[in-house]
Amino acid sequence: MPTNVIVLPLGATLSILSTYFGNLQQGSQVAPQNPNYFNPQISVVGDTRYVLQNEIDQENERASIEEIEVGLAADADPFLRVEAYITFGEEEKENGEREPEAEIEEVFGWYTNLGAGFQAKAGKLAAAIGRVNRNHKDQLNYLDFPFVITDFFGEEGFRAPGISISYLFPMEHYLEIALETLDPHESTLFAGTGTSKPVWVSHIRTFFDFSNDLSAQLGLSYANGPSVTEGKRAQIYGTDWTMKWQPGIVGKSIELETEAYWAKSGIPGDSTKFGTFASLTYQVAPRWFVLGKYDYSEIPGTQNIRKAWTVGVTNKITEFHHWRFQWQNVDSNFDASGNVFTLQFQWIIGVHPAHKY
Repeated sequence: MPTNVIVLPLGATLSILSTYFGNLQQGSQVAPQNPNYFNPQISVVGDTRYVLQNEIDQENERASIEEIEVGLAADADPFLRVEAYITFGEEEKENGEREPEAEIEEVFGWYTNLGAGFQAKAGKLAAAIGRVNRNHKDQLNYLDFPFVITDFFGEEGFRAPGISISYLFPMEHYLEIALETLDPHESTLFAGTGTSKPVWVSHIRTFFDFSNDLSAQLGLSYANGPSVTEGKRAQIYGTDWTMKWQPGIVGKSIELETEAYWAKSGIPGDSTKFGTFASLTYQVAPRWFVLGKYDYSEIPGTQNIRKAWTVGVTNKITEFHHWRFQWQNVDSNFDASGNVFTLQFQWIIGVHPAHKY
């Protein structure tokens, strides 16, 4: 017998073959399901504000809970993901008293993989208008939505029941288009809506990677629906641009975001209204961010204009809580003008979805 041949006993040979084929079979099986698969992700965000000085409304120089946001997210089954965001706060009545209030910010079912590049949502949605409108207040680099968002769409932005379908083009460069049909129950520009008379919203966006450190998002928006004037249509055109510089150096980053909108209210004699904002957030050191922002808004259906300069400093102790000081100078041709100084304390517990780019 050749000396380079190794002869194993029959029992040892069968043991080796059994182990080998057993490993192959285990490798071909689907990984065990996560035992937490059907348990919802739960988060709570708290926003407390201390208005130190308010030259526009001295009665609002108070400490208050701006809102508590409770978020729930889970996979209902292998096809559908469900997310719900409920906010609790206080609403000021005409007599000046404040009463507790609960509101559905967003609740939707999300088909994240319909195949062929399609996704779909149904429920109460943050409309695909620009970029800032899609985020919640706790995700902003400043205290509140820009004037153009609240004046054109409402105090909490454009949120309404409806259906959204998006399509990601099969190409090397990222290009996504979204089409939505929404029924806003309260709106600045739209009225008399319903399932047979919805507001149609479309948004297209693309991304650019200029380098490993510099990236940007460009978007175009359009909305069309029944006007507050019966028989007329209201329209909104918009563009958004966000650029981020993140060099990978601890304590250094820059974010520039700007959006502009043109609104046609459909009201006879009302001219096209324009609104915009631009903000720059600069990380000057680990945990420290400095903000500068400008707002300009022509309110649809009126001759009113308001604008503001904002400066803010944020200390992010960790990713789970921060302190923010903000000064805002407001100039208005229909209301009081002046300065507002606010201190914010914001925290989060639980698992919260990632912020949108």
